[in-house]
Amino acid sequence: MIVHHAIAQHAGSYAKKLHLTPTRIGEVAHKAGVKNLILSHRMKRTYDSEKESLELIRKNYKGKIIWAEDLMKIKVQ
Repeated sequence: MIVHHAIAQHAGSYAKKLHLTPTRIGEVAHKAGVKNLILSHRMKRTYDSEKESLELIRKNYKGKIIWAEDLMKIKVQ
């Protein structure tokens, strides 16, 4: 599953209407039963909250988490 990590948990209500919070990302990934979670659309405004975001995602999702990088290639087998 590929999902945007575009906002921190503490983002304002308008931003939360546009993007999933880290907690919601974890809930959706868990419910969907995905094996790999790729966090894309990383933004300067979220860089300082990545550790906190991982902790919040991990409360519900226990699979592999990959932080996407520009020009990254992922081989699916």
